[in-house]
Amino acid sequence: MAKSHHQLGMIAHARGRYDEAEAQYKRSLEISERLGDQSGMTAGHGQLGNLAYARGRYDEAEALYKRRLEISERLGDQSGMAAGHGQLGNLAYARGRYDEAEALYKRSLEIAERLGDQSGMASSYGQLGNLAYARGRYDEAEALYKRSLEMAERLGDQSGMADSCNGLGLLAHSEGRYEAAEKLCRQALEVSDRLGDQGEVSRSCMNLGLTARDTGRLDEAETLFKRALAIDERYGARDSIAICHYNLGTIAKARGRHNQAGVLYKQALQVFQDLECIVGTANCYGQLGTLARERGEYDEAESLCQRAAETFERIGAQVDLARTYRQLATIALARDRLDEAERLCSQALEIFERAGDQPFLTRTHLVLARVEAKRGNKAGAIELATKALGLSKGMLYPETERCQELLKGLGD
Repeated sequence: MAKSHHQLGMIAHARGRYDEAEAQYKRSLEISERLGDQSGMTAGHGQLGNLAYARGRYDEAEALYKRRLEISERLGDQSGMAAGHGQLGNLAYARGRYDEAEALYKRSLEIAERLGDQSGMASSYGQLGNLAYARGRYDEAEALYKRSLEMAERLGDQSGMADSCNGLGLLAHSEGRYEAAEKLCRQALEVSDRLGDQGEVSRSCMNLGLTARDTGRLDEAETLFKRALAIDERYGARDSIAICHYNLGTIAKARGRHNQAGVLYKQALQVFQDLECIVGTANCYGQLGTLARERGEYDEAESLCQRAAETFERIGAQVDLARTYRQLATIALARDRLDEAERLCSQALEIFERAGDQPFLTRTHLVLARVEAKRGNKAGAIELATKALGLSKGMLYPETERCQELLKGLGD
């Protein structure tokens, strides 16, 4: 009977019916506790933890995951221990504690490999891929995502395949391979829709929205972000709601609606702070800093971006750090601190080149071109803008357009 309630909870959970899932998981756990079924108790604590995690109740999730791991260790349940380490790793990752997350993921993988647990191994490879992506190690992330995908395909694990496709799609987007990104995320969306996995549907919509936004399809991007937001609000997924508000803020900013963008970024910031999500918090500081720069409030802009940079440097989020260096370079440029702007761009370029982040390589070369133009070095500015244009090939918007506009201005 406990198992039946647990299975019904998993079905409801996958379909985003969180209240129903919680009731079923709790009923299953009550029966397991009454029977003294330790194995059932570990499963119940683990799934209730996953549900709390999905809703952004991180402290509650942590307590449940630790309880699950404690029982598994007492029982000598290696499979349960692997799952418990992976769950706690996800929580550490969401909070930006990357070193802790890596240790937990590797412990989970080590156990899964020893047990020959193919499903557990595929999950760990995907988790380690997410971590490598967040740290800007794109080649490593790609290898891990592909390994996870291959195993999921061999197992016929549709949910795992959708997860890996989303990871590979987001990676392709960051490298400026927008057509590949869209294809992969649409595959993930089709599978998730078919499975009724609302969490993965939301993630796919957000990833597709990023590609639509960065290829100039702002209306389509907004529709996708709002679809994700509607799902997340219906099920109370607070961290995902914050990400949606953040992404909608980028749409408002792209349309020049800076007040609306500021409201959305601040909404996201409040949730990220409540959840102790330091990466989301830092990203919001960076975007609010950009808005302050565009208002000419340079001291505030610099302070906000410095706060973001300190966070990214502390946790080893290299690409995010490089993007913040670029933001700081644009502030230095606006204040005519040209040597500082050049230095910050050089630091950013080193990271972007290592990661293979084509869009931000292009954008950083454009900032350097503007530095040279301000110095009166027209030839140097044209050379850098031309290099940026070459890097932007295959990117429909806004990189190519920005390069062309700058070259036209330098030629006048």
